Amino acid sequence: MTPKEYLLQIHRLNVLITQRIAERDALRHSAGLCGVDHSGQRVQSSGSNEAPFVRTLVKIMQLEDEIDTLIDTYIDLKNRIIGEIQTVPNLMYMQILYKRYVEYKRLEVIAVEMNYSYDVIRHAHGKALQEFEKLVMKNHVDTQ
Repeated sequence: MTPKEYLLQIHRLNVLITQRIAERDALRHSAGLCGVDHSGQRVQSSGSNEAPFVRTLVKIMQLEDEIDTLIDTYIDLKNRIIGEIQTVPNLMYMQILYKRYVEYKRLEVIAVEMNYSYDVIRHAHGKALQEFEKLVMKNHVDTQ
């Protein structure tokens, strides 16, 4: 796994969570359950005699469980990666990696925020990834 792929895991999980939430909300809306919170209730499937909304409710609860699991994973991964980014000794590199991979900002936006040209930030981003690979990715290979 490249340093960029490793760091982009946070964004990927964030997208998955957002998609699952949208899917759950669409199911709630289609079932007419928009304002109802079923997180504390559990419905057992009882076979073919069940009302059609029960299957939808079960699916909603399964999605909520999946969302909870994804959020837990996201928080743990994000905290770990933030800690790893903060081990980069070059402050500029650390800021670029944080803004790009934790805040999901484009390099153009980072350049404006840090008051550098795009080319300087693009070059520094490449160097920051190399530094991150030397400091952090080496440890991941060694511990696996």
